[in-house]
Amino acid sequence: MMMKDGISPGDVKQGELGDCWLLGAFLCLATNPDLLRNLIYHDGIQSGYAVFRFFKNVEWTFVVIDTRIPYSPTSKEPLYAKCTDNQEFWVPLIEKAYAKLHKKYEFLNGGKMGEGMVDITGGVSEKYNLKAPETKEMLENGTFWKMIKSYLKQGFLVGCANA
Repeated sequence: MMMKDGISPGDVKQGELGDCWLLGAFLCLATNPDLLRNLIYHDGIQSGYAVFRFFKNVEWTFVVIDTRIPYSPTSKEPLYAKCTDNQEFWVPLIEKAYAKLHKKYEFLNGGKMGEGMVDITGGVSEKYNLKAPETKEMLENGTFWKMIKSYLKQGFLVGCANA
């Protein structure tokens, strides 16, 4: 099943692929299940396929995938991203659809979380460098954290990456 008992950031586990930037975007998205459900256009998992939509190149693009997930014959687990509950498949299926959008899984190695957030929400991304002088000043006087709290209160997705 796509989702067994709801969605939470704790569902997301990285596999052998270097796409932590994308999985970070999934983690953020999981804090707002309605936004995540908007990404799933059709859950045909019982029929062997699913349809997802991504906001790529300034337009919504639909991606149809089969539900077969690459797995390790030794561990009998998905090779790439997976859900912590092995009966849920929303994480590996969205990752597979995003990989198809980019032609293959290997093209997901390395990226920017902000780009992933835009692609999976259709929103905009804003980036702050915590070491930049203008941000440092905001950190010291407390306005940065007030701004972040305000963003969260307004329903914005907020993520953090170490680039």
